[in-house]
Amino acid sequence: MLSNGEDPLWISQMLGHKDLTTTFKYYAKYIKQNNIERATFLNDYHTKSVQKQKMIF
Repeated sequence: MLSNGEDPLWISQMLGHKDLTTTFKYYAKYIKQNNIERATFLNDYHTKSVQKQKMIF
């Protein structure tokens, strides 16, 4: 189920696990790893911050 993108919290509840820690401890290896770039807005923030610092010095 995890390898098909099902919600880990739902799976954890269906398996009767106390919390997600138990689910991830045993089944994390089945979660597909996507190489999606995340939080790209931080790149813009960092670039602008560096440019401002260069202007100050």
